[in-house]
This record gives sequence, C-alpha cells and structure tokens, in this order.
Amino acid sequence: MRATRWGVVFALIFAGMIAAGQVGKAAVALPLIQRELGLGLFVASWVIAMYGVLGSLVAAPAFAQKAKTDRPTANQVVAYDDARLAKLKADLRLTSEQESDWGRLEKGLRDTSKRRADRMVARWEKDDAADARNPPTPGERMRRTADAMRGQADEMNATADAIDPLWGKLDDRQKRTLSAYLDQSFGQRR
Repeated sequence: MRATRWGVVFALIFAGMIAAGQVGKAAVALPLIQRELGLGLFVASWVIAMYGVLGSLVAAPAFAQKAKTDRPTANQVVAYDDARLAKLKADLRLTSEQESDWGRLEKGLRDTSKRRADRMVARWEKDDAADARNPPTPGERMRRTADAMRGQADEMNATADAIDPLWGKLDDRQKRTLSAYLDQSFGQRR
C-alpha cells in the first residue's frame, strides 16, 4: 500500500477550486456572449457548457496515464538508506574503539540496502510487465514470498554476524538507538 501524497492531494483540491471559480465567470459573461454572437439564452448556455466538456475531455487522458514515476529508483532507495545510516552513526556517537567494528556493520547494511533496492525495483518491473488478465496463481505468489523471505533471512544473518563484535562495546543508549534502527530496517518485533 502506498502512502498518500498529501501535497499532491491539496494541490489538486486547490486547482479544482480555481477551476470552479472560472465557471462563475462564464455565467456573468453570458449576456455579453449572447449579444456579441447573436445567440439565444439556450444556445449561449450550451456554448459555455461545451467549454467545460472540452476541458474534461482534454484532461481525461492525463489522468488515465498509469504513473510509474511515483516509484523510487534503486539509487533513490539506496540514497535514502545511506542518509539513514549516516544519521544512525551520528546518533550513536561512536568512540574510537567502537569505530573499528563499525565499518563491518556499515558495509553489511549498505550491501543489504543495495540488494533490497534491486529486488524492489525488479519486483515492480515484473508487476508492471504482468498481464492483468493472467494474475499470478496463489502458488506463484507463495513462491515469490518465500524467495523474498529467504533473501531477507540471509541478510539478517549477515547483519547479525556484523553486529556481534560492535554490540558488546556499546553503552545502553547506543544499544537502544541501534536496536530501533534495526527494528525499522528489518521489521523486527520483540
């Protein structure tokens, strides 16, 4: 499920309000249009209404487009994870003794981020290419989920191996900070 992009929602609402304001102007101009074009009230009203219909017909194809651009690229996902990792390191305030063990964990987390981003983008591309009339069978969905879980389990094991040397050197505050980061990154529940 995608998060609601509230900025876009409010921009569209505002644009709708502006467009609605134009309707009122057309009604005020109706007597002038009648006089200038020599039209009766009925025909002049239809002319004004056709502008609204024309606008709807021109706008409809824009809304019918399937938006693929709202998905991040693999590089954007990795960049986001890199920023989170830099924030984690700053929040941990590592000592020089802890820094020596941080490198292995950092490399493991960066590698995990890259593999995860590549899997996400590949899954999106596969979903986009899939024929909507032939959705995957329950067995195919289960196999896809099992493959993803195996990949996540391997990444969690590698990360756990990289954490162990550093964990013993962290104080309680640092352990809470690192645990919160890992819980969010790996979806762990205690």
